[in-house]
Formats: sequence, C-alpha cells, structure tokens
Amino acid sequence: MSLKKTNESDFSAPFLDLDLSLNSWIIASKIYDKRDAIVNYPHLDGDSPCATSYGVYISQHFRFARACSSVEDFHIRKRTTTEKKLLKQGYRFNKLRKTFSKFYYRKFPLISKYKCNWKYFLRQGISHPVFYSDVIHKLRKMLRHVHFEHIFNKRIESFIKKDYDPVILQRTSRLVIDPSTVNSHAFLFGCAVTDRV
Repeated sequence: MSLKKTNESDFSAPFLDLDLSLNSWIIASKIYDKRDAIVNYPHLDGDSPCATSYGVYISQHFRFARACSSVEDFHIRKRTTTEKKLLKQGYRFNKLRKTFSKFYYRKFPLISKYKCNWKYFLRQGISHPVFYSDVIHKLRKMLRHVHFEHIFNKRIESFIKKDYDPVILQRTSRLVIDPSTVNSHAFLFGCAVTDRV
C-alpha cells in the first residue's frame, strides 16, 4: 500500500465531516460536507410532520456547534442551511427563530464558547425570506379592524424591534394591504420607502 497526499495545503485538510486547519499551532475545525448541494431536509409541502422536521433543524445545530471552532463558521453553516434549503422547502422564518431559541436556552453550555448573546445569533445566523408568512397571517386578521391604523403601526414597530427587515416588511405588507395605504405609512419602514417589488 502507498499513501497519497490528497490535500492541497500543508496546513489544512478535510477529515470525515470536518475541515481541519492549523493556524499559529492552534487546530481549528469547521464543517466539511460534500452534500451541501443535495436536498437532505424534509420538505414541508409533503407528508412529513412539522415538529419532526423542525427537530431535524435543531439536531443540525448540535453538529454545527460541536464541529465549528469559530462563531463565524457556525453562522455560515446556519445561513447556508436556512437560505439555500429550509426557506425554499416551506420552513417558516418565525418558526425557525423560535426553534433556534429553544436550542439556545436549552443547550447554552454547548454554544457558550462563542460568547454571543441570543439576539446576535438570530441576526447573524438565520437568512430572511422574500416575504414573511407570519406577517401576512397577522395583517389579514387585522385588516377590517376599526382601529386598523393604530394596530398596524404597533405591529410593524414590534416586528422591526424583533429584527425583521423593514424592506421585506414593506414588501410583505403590500401583498395584503393596498400599496397606497402602505405608502402612507412609509415612515414606519424608514429606508424601505422606495422598495417597489
């Protein structure tokens, strides 16, 4: 038998599902997965139970947290998972946030090494969709309310405080409410007033 060198660098190499690198004599690790282009999560348009599907999302965070030395690599894996896979397969942005929050508070010792708070993890690690399905649901419920304007203002302010993107909030509002009405509340969205998508 003869050994052949397959790694290009003398300071980094993939091993099983890890990408190992040596920097200043410190070994750092992150996820190495050839299957990134493969759809390997349940699709929510099928018959898969929602609770089980979001449970798979949590189980992946165990894997990411154990394998990634740096918080940046942890966030990259999370964003790749949400943007390129889950949001395109019927997973809801607000449900992903809630699911990650459960993981954060229940398994904090596992990710305490990153020294980041809950809000930072949500902001950096979960990609935003084209529109927010939970916002559509709540706007439809208040559409014919007598005090619609007041409730609408409060709802939008509440979503922005939760780090929902103002541009996407404005776009989402136009899917439910007359665009001219949304434009009359442009002050709520700040820099999002020119978005016409």
